[in-house]
Amino acid sequence: MISSKMKKTAAVLSASMLMLGTCGTAMAAEDDSVTLTRAEFQALMDRIARLETRLDQTEKKQETADTKVEKLEKTTADNEAKVKKDKDMAWKFSGDIRARAVLDHNSNGASYTYRVRLKGEKPITENLKFVFRDVMMNENPTGVTGSSYTIGKNGVVTQSSSKESFNKFDNAYFLISGIGGRKDTTLKIGRFGHSFGTTGYWSGEWTYGMYDGVEFATCLGKLKMSLGFGDWGAANDPTGDKFVVNNATGAVTGASGTDSLGTTASKIERNYFAKLNYAPTKNDNFNVWHLRETGGDSSPRDYNLLGFGFTHNFDKTWSLSVDYSRNSGLDDTQRHDGKVAVLSWKKASYSQPHSFGMKAYYINVDKFNVAKAGSSVLIPHNDNTGYGLSLHYTIARNLMFDLFGEFRMKKKSTGADNGNYYRAQLSAQF
Repeated sequence: MISSKMKKTAAVLSASMLMLGTCGTAMAAEDDSVTLTRAEFQALMDRIARLETRLDQTEKKQETADTKVEKLEKTTADNEAKVKKDKDMAWKFSGDIRARAVLDHNSNGASYTYRVRLKGEKPITENLKFVFRDVMMNENPTGVTGSSYTIGKNGVVTQSSSKESFNKFDNAYFLISGIGGRKDTTLKIGRFGHSFGTTGYWSGEWTYGMYDGVEFATCLGKLKMSLGFGDWGAANDPTGDKFVVNNATGAVTGASGTDSLGTTASKIERNYFAKLNYAPTKNDNFNVWHLRETGGDSSPRDYNLLGFGFTHNFDKTWSLSVDYSRNSGLDDTQRHDGKVAVLSWKKASYSQPHSFGMKAYYINVDKFNVAKAGSSVLIPHNDNTGYGLSLHYTIARNLMFDLFGEFRMKKKSTGADNGNYYRAQLSAQF
């Protein structure tokens, strides 16, 4: 690149040659030679000196202008970087609302429930983030909120005397990433959820949280692994004393709680876990998981679970997911297995209006295999066997309609006929 000094020199020389050429004709002799007097030569040099001075002044003005432009560009870039950083570090909120209508053999008519959840994320530093989710309403039936409840076959609502609110934070944790300089190595501390298996029948991470503990996760090529420990006891509240208000007579009757020790028969308390996930190709995914309850002495049930599963994508339309797990922690001779398969065709997406999909389910789950922590398979599956079908359609962006059904259901522990199950729901994300 030519420097400004070289440009100036070239300009001076060009101007000098031009002036010499201009006066050369006037002063030319018959033999074509040029003769200058001392006065003419001095006048010429003075003109060249003045020209050089003017070029110096022009160059300084240009350098000053360039400096101002550079400072302005740097200030603009700094401001844009600050705005981006502030945006990246700002709170991000999202949530969902869902309304359900359910009809099954346990009710004389359809029951209607509502759920509202709010999620927030706040980056604290580049590698530290805080995440929470508030379950503002959790499947509250029509006309009942702010207290725990059960609904009997006659429609009488049984409320807890503790007036326990259903509004709770099921997620509230810190996520630390970039541990050891690896972006995919993370540490989660606080209250969060878990995904075990490929179908989500045993547990779905964002279906329901309430796991208070620590989880370390990392990757080795195509192998993902995580391990940790914690307490899942908050997922199911203890059964306390109850009272029943008769809608017809107004009479109040009491009922003693069946869980005076503050535990329930089908929840996991203190435990440790490990998960392995291996994806050899983009169409295949295998996983193995283990969860061992360590607080069995204070819980009526003890969980020692081992499970494995896989997902295979046949093409962009069809996929199959299968899970099997066994709970061997109970001191009895019965098997407590869970076997679930889900065949999926296409997929409805909240971000794609008019997209649709369908799923077919096979359910075969023994009693005390599932611990009621929160499943993403949205048909009955605990202590149950049967076949299910679901249809999903995105009405508009972030608005989805779902239909679920399960047929020929039987209670695994007794063999009793559970009839059929139907549910329609409308859910929106924001």
